[in-house]
Amino acid sequence: GSTVTGHDDIPYWPEYDNILDSYVFPAFRYYAAALVSLMPLIAFYYLTPNPEEEPPSFLMIGGGALAMITALVYFPMAVLAISLWGRVTAVLPHVVLPAMVRVGWRYLLVVIGWFAICLPLLIAQEFSMEIPYGGWLLGGLVGFFILLFSARLLGLFYRKHAEAIAWE
Repeated sequence: GSTVTGHDDIPYWPEYDNILDSYVFPAFRYYAAALVSLMPLIAFYYLTPNPEEEPPSFLMIGGGALAMITALVYFPMAVLAISLWGRVTAVLPHVVLPAMVRVGWRYLLVVIGWFAICLPLLIAQEFSMEIPYGGWLLGGLVGFFILLFSARLLGLFYRKHAEAIAWE
């Protein structure tokens, strides 16, 4: 079971058939979500002058911050879309942006809540990696918890707002 389908129990550990279907294709889909999410930032980087050649203006700094925020807000909904549809095309803006607009402030609240929980955990994970011998294990467990928490949060969000998101 999974949160999206209405189950509250922990999903079963997935079965692995072969390396392509179990690892490569799912990883490719999530890398595609990250790439599409980062497009505003990538475009900003290539379309603005080099800061070493020209000092950054307020407009450049603000534009970079806006591109970064756009990428960070877009990514969770893109991950949700690709998880539900299982296709790379699910991360395209004509699918993700209308859903974001339909749920509006409720989605922004989820994103802000996610950052409020995960940012301290990511910082703790970075510091735990410095612990001799067991730091890598502790850091890995924190990272695993962040993944589980993120999946649960997005699943609960979709379950509550599936009609508003209207992807079916």
